Amino acid sequence: LPIKGIGNSTTIAFDVTDKKTACMVLLSLTETVAMRLRDVKKCAYVISVSLKDNTFKSYSHQKKLDVPTDSTNIIYKKVQELFDEMWKGEPIRHMGIHLSGLYSNDFYQLSLLEPDSEKYKYLDKAIDRIRLKYGPNSVMRSCFLHSGLKPLMGGVLYNTDYPMMSSIL
Repeated sequence: LPIKGIGNSTTIAFDVTDKKTACMVLLSLTETVAMRLRDVKKCAYVISVSLKDNTFKSYSHQKKLDVPTDSTNIIYKKVQELFDEMWKGEPIRHMGIHLSGLYSNDFYQLSLLEPDSEKYKYLDKAIDRIRLKYGPNSVMRSCFLHSGLKPLMGGVLYNTDYPMMSSIL
């Protein structure tokens, strides 16, 4: 069966009450989900962001792009826009990102609206190769250095075995 979407989410151990921390969690989730998207050689048309507050009320927003992308920076920019549209300042305990409307990334249309998309493609490819060779934490954004947050949250990267699903029988 073809993949219809790729998602990534995390439950945070504390209440996120400021935009900076929330955006760092979303960036970490975006890094992971975008790497998984490129790993399966797909681009996404639809980006969804979901939040769950500390009373377990959940809500989400989504946006369809003009041109499909697999770029971490472009996806994160849209994730930030969606977050800004829906967050009202309540404490957050769970965040998720879901990409759907997937297409092969073999052929993609350059966009005049995203002039840096070609540059981002080379950057993402280089970072993915380094992380694949030297481990997922070999390259990280500087904002995570002393933040106490993981630079890559949720999900399992690069077709690794799922030890929590393996059988010991």
